[in-house]
Amino acid sequence: MFNFLPRGLRTTCALSAIAALSAASAVAKPQPASIPDPAVMPAAAFPQCALWCAVINSDGTIARAHLHTTASHLATGEYQVLFYNSVTSQKDITKCAFTATVGVTGFSGSEPATFITVAGRAGTSNGVYLATYDQTGAAVDAPFHLLVSC
Repeated sequence: MFNFLPRGLRTTCALSAIAALSAASAVAKPQPASIPDPAVMPAAAFPQCALWCAVINSDGTIARAHLHTTASHLATGEYQVLFYNSVTSQKDITKCAFTATVGVTGFSGSEPATFITVAGRAGTSNGVYLATYDQTGAAVDAPFHLLVSC
């Protein structure tokens, strides 16, 4: 690298180059001002999550679910699941996230490849509408797991 220099000067130049590179890499890069540090953000800035769940059999009956949950089989491959805070108080889930997957309602086993879609149930503030389809796109009854996160 420094073969054109005398031996002692080669060592000095090499050490100087290493020191310069080390100092340059140690310089902190500035953080963008628009990204707040999550460690100092107030708790109110983060939405609190509450989970509501249901495991529904292919005939629309409940295998297991959050307390005060109802389910209905509306037509082939069509279901609704309604959530309540109590026997008489609906749970407002209009600002929640819905996730569903087709799956067995027992502990083990598997279902054939099936698709599922979710949407808020029209005309309610506490319901989820679900539709299940086979690989050809035809409506088919299938068991599923539903998770509502608010």
